[in-house]
Amino acid sequence: MDLLRWWRYLWAFGIEWDRAVREDARDFMLWMRLADKPVRIHWRHRGKDPAEIPASSRTVRPEPGTPNPVTGKPSVGKKYAPSTRAHCETVLRSFYDFHLERNTGSLLVNPFPLGPRECAPQP
Repeated sequence: MDLLRWWRYLWAFGIEWDRAVREDARDFMLWMRLADKPVRIHWRHRGKDPAEIPASSRTVRPEPGTPNPVTGKPSVGKKYAPSTRAHCETVLRSFYDFHLERNTGSLLVNPFPLGPRECAPQP
């Protein structure tokens, strides 16, 4: 899902995956911090009018992030969790490292460098 999310982001801006630069990665990670997660419609109800959905399927749920009355744990929020964002960045960094090592595509740099030492041009 991390790669798919990245490729959809690049597609929306007309950027090829092997031409992405550090600024594109930075903007993507900022977008993940600000964007709401997509709301998934249950497969049984796709393409239906909301009036056609049975009342039992339209139960009122607590607001995202509110604590569960039994366990006290917060419910899943509307935004991407910090752990999700960190995992996504790690997956994308590894993906680009793999392709740089194999010299596939026309990659020039890894847009998700691990640190400042990787930002310098390679000899």
